[in-house]
Amino acid sequence: MFGVFRRQLSVFRKPSGGYVDGVWQSGGDAEELTITASVQPTNPKDMELLPSGKRKRRAYTIYSDIPFKMTDDNKNIEADRVEIDGEMFVIEAVQNWQNSIIPHCKSVAVLESEQ
Repeated sequence: MFGVFRRQLSVFRKPSGGYVDGVWQSGGDAEELTITASVQPTNPKDMELLPSGKRKRRAYTIYSDIPFKMTDDNKNIEADRVEIDGEMFVIEAVQNWQNSIIPHCKSVAVLESEQ
C-alpha cells in the first residue's frame, strides 16, 4: 500500500538504561538503523495524538513495517529519533495496525528542537 511512497530513513535507537546497585546506567550510544518508510505531512487529526505542548511543532506521519519506540520512563526507554531531510525528529505517538489487511505502524515524529 505505501510502497510507492517509501524512502530510506535513518533511525537512531538507544538501548534501554537501568539501575545497577542503585546507580543509573545509560543504555549506551544510539544504534543507527536504515529503514524504508512512507513520510507524509501530519494532518490536524493526527496532531491531536501528540502531547499538547508539541502540537505546534513541525511533524511528519511515518508509515513503516517496523514499530517505533516512544519514551517510556517506567521501562527506561528513550524515544527513537528519525532524520528527515537533514533534521532530527522524535517519535511522539505510535499506533500499531497489525490486525488489518495491510499490517503497518503509523507514527508521528515531531521536530526535536524548534529554533
